[in-house]
Amino acid sequence: MPSALLEDTVLQPVDKIVLLLVMTIARRSTGDAFLPTQAKLARMANVASPDTIWRALSILRCSRWLTSCQKMWTKRGLIEPSAYVANAKSLPIADTLFLDPQYVEFLKKSAGHAHARVRKIAGEELSQLPEEIRNRQVEQPTLFGIKI
Repeated sequence: MPSALLEDTVLQPVDKIVLLLVMTIARRSTGDAFLPTQAKLARMANVASPDTIWRALSILRCSRWLTSCQKMWTKRGLIEPSAYVANAKSLPIADTLFLDPQYVEFLKKSAGHAHARVRKIAGEELSQLPEEIRNRQVEQPTLFGIKI
């Protein structure tokens, strides 16, 4: 268990438990590891609501303990995160942006999240970023030369 995780004052105990579950699932896998549903993760973490798991995952991504590094198409045509890296410590911003070019956009979206704690953490993370990173233009991904 990373000591940095225990010492992180931004994360609440449920956030830490969810990250430890994610790390445990990844370590037990012999290949690609897939997270169970939010409902199953909620049972594993002994929390009442799958929404608590979603909130914890959002906070872990905002605070760079989880990094989205792959996207996929949905039925609505949107690109959703489909693969994450569980980090042994909160990643530096340069590493996060390399793996997840949409991280700043995620923070901006999360600053309007329904849960006050997610909004607060996303806002704090955004405010700590240099202006040139907050305002940088991210190239739109393309598929066969067509902007997605």
